[in-house]
Amino acid sequence: MSETAILVKNLNKSYGALKAVDSLDFQVEKAECFGFLGPNGAGKTTTMKIIYGKAEPDPGRDTVIDVFGFHPAKNALTIKALSGIVPQQDNLDSQLNVTDNLSIYSKFYGMSAREAKKRISELLDFMELEEKARVKIGQLSGGMQRRLTIARALLNRPRLLILDEPTTGLDPQVRHLIWNKLRELKEMGVTVLLTTHYMEEAFQICDRLIIMDKG
Repeated sequence: MSETAILVKNLNKSYGALKAVDSLDFQVEKAECFGFLGPNGAGKTTTMKIIYGKAEPDPGRDTVIDVFGFHPAKNALTIKALSGIVPQQDNLDSQLNVTDNLSIYSKFYGMSAREAKKRISELLDFMELEEKARVKIGQLSGGMQRRLTIARALLNRPRLLILDEPTTGLDPQVRHLIWNKLRELKEMGVTVLLTTHYMEEAFQICDRLIIMDKG
């Protein structure tokens, strides 16, 4: 039987007069790929930020936000510790090479140098970047940078992987590679939550989805 990873009820978020998220309800099961499909400005990214504690929802007695048994307002660090976040824009350090970008993040998770080295090797192999281990970020294609950002989000072996528009602007070949990697992660038991405005992407990799528009 499936188990619930995320439960959200009556989620609302306003920025002044703008209603970014409007009475949203959804439930995500463990080890499934759940998608938010909708145009830019639909409220998808705001919803993601609320789930991992980067944004606060509007107060409401009937609002429920449960992420693996934790609430973002009370347990934001715990949720971040069990999650991997892939933001809409890659934010890699352009002064460092591929391996060093991952090494710095491994320290945030308290990984030993030996453990980090092994994990980084695994992830570069998984994302097909092993030949670029010593290459600086500025010499990587957009697709390679995206794959590296995903690898970075997987350093802590997250139970939940959150991706915001993971393949926007990428060529079809890289897009399909990332889709295949997300399918593999799901088979490993990782719960995948993503936003997209590509109907084909949602069709290819999402087990279930909700369509968002105007919150």
